[in-house]
Amino acid sequence: MSFLFPPGNPSRQMELFRYFNGFYYITDRKSSERSGSTVYGDCELVLGLGVKIIQYREKDLECLTRDAAVKLARELRELCHRYDALLIVNDYVDIAREVDADGVHVGQKDLGAGTSRLLTEKSGGLAKLRRQLGRNKIIGVSCSTLDEAVSARSLGADYLGIGCIFHTRSKHDYRIVGIEGLKGIRQQVELPIVALGGITLENVGRVLPLCDSVAMISGAYQNGGLVPTLEHFWKIYHKK
Repeated sequence: MSFLFPPGNPSRQMELFRYFNGFYYITDRKSSERSGSTVYGDCELVLGLGVKIIQYREKDLECLTRDAAVKLARELRELCHRYDALLIVNDYVDIAREVDADGVHVGQKDLGAGTSRLLTEKSGGLAKLRRQLGRNKIIGVSCSTLDEAVSARSLGADYLGIGCIFHTRSKHDYRIVGIEGLKGIRQQVELPIVALGGITLENVGRVLPLCDSVAMISGAYQNGGLVPTLEHFWKIYHKK
């Protein structure tokens, strides 16, 4: 899948927004396996339930060879495209490029070999990353402050992942953004926003008015599993 409009074209944002339709699914191998499923199986499940963006995320490649990760990423890209959905690869820019994923999601820090580099003007930032991936590929950036969000926008990010909104067990070293912090970013930055971190069915109603999509990692597997969680989520989303 290739976006028709290049970065800087106002029509690109309009094209992107249709994919940020409420729920942004981030893969979690441990949760999939604990539920008796697989990463691929859960991706197919959520796509069938209306999700339009999947972020393929491996915390590390110690429990999976790089070749296996590339194979799975390629299969997920093909699966997503069958559902007119996007595949974003978390951090591993080389894998995203190799499988021709729709884009990457990167953090604020240099995370090591094969991954993203510091998002600064000095390092070439997102311009260098975009040259590596292809001009029309999507780049998402994790932010936890208004300054980071404004900087990411100025460097050419296509969307922002804002978190952690609440306390979470999925991360160990993080800053709490909170509802007020999210509201401040929403007011100042016009890019699509994915809110994440500690979001559950109990608190998602407070978050949805301030973002375009939410991501639940471990939270997506609570309340009886993915299917009941997503079915309940869509009811909340359509009431917002």
